[in-house]
Amino acid sequence: MERWKPAALLGLMLFMPYPSFAQFVPGDVNDDGVFDVLDTVVIRRAVVGLGPGISQQCVLHCGDDELDPEEACDGTNLNGETCLTQSFTGGELVCDAKCRLDTTGCTPNFVGAVTNAADPNIPGAGVDSLWSFGAETGVQAGIDMCNAIGSDHPCTYAEVLEAEAAGQLTALPNGFNFWLHRINLNALIDGSILSPPGTGGRCNDWTLLSNAAADGEFAEIVNNAVVYHFDQDTIYSGNPGDGHQGSGPNDGGPCGSVQRAILCCGL
Repeated sequence: MERWKPAALLGLMLFMPYPSFAQFVPGDVNDDGVFDVLDTVVIRRAVVGLGPGISQQCVLHCGDDELDPEEACDGTNLNGETCLTQSFTGGELVCDAKCRLDTTGCTPNFVGAVTNAADPNIPGAGVDSLWSFGAETGVQAGIDMCNAIGSDHPCTYAEVLEAEAAGQLTALPNGFNFWLHRINLNALIDGSILSPPGTGGRCNDWTLLSNAAADGEFAEIVNNAVVYHFDQDTIYSGNPGDGHQGSGPNDGGPCGSVQRAILCCGL
């Protein structure tokens, strides 16, 4: 709900000049006494009849169970969202003090691991970087393999992080390793090198079976913890001599000479 508060009550704004048109005004959205970037609201209207200056500001109020335009939720009002709509399998979705959805109570949707491309329901050594199942290759083959064990799709890197945080990967044995399907999150290598997602880090979206490319990102279980191996250069051009597919300390594993599991998510 929008509440109008006199600008004179906000000491930060007391002596600021106010044009009679749109301006950016800091406001304490959730009345916690802290003015920060999350509290910034945009005033796009002048108050008619109050002279040349704006003497009132529209402040979005969090905590009244009523949605404002810039709120994802408010109190018990989740705007129809649930853990399921946030790509989890269950749990309790809540709204935090800044009127943002909090998914920490949701259940990550990790289902299991595929280790045998010929029959995903039978344990095996792992799946080649060229994912293959039936007549399909690449990501679709991964989807089909996960479908065969009652899952929906190969876990993304974001979903692996959620499963790790929820303790769902602790049952995996030490030495267990799996391909890392990173499609939507940047990675920070050695604390300083930013690596965006790219087809190079996914062995050309899991259609490449060539030792010339050392770009296959993967993760492994070491002492009950997940250790990630990212590709510093995720560009793929199809030319092994283009300089983007070399091996190095910050590259992923080779595409072609190893087999790794595929983690499956979703019901």
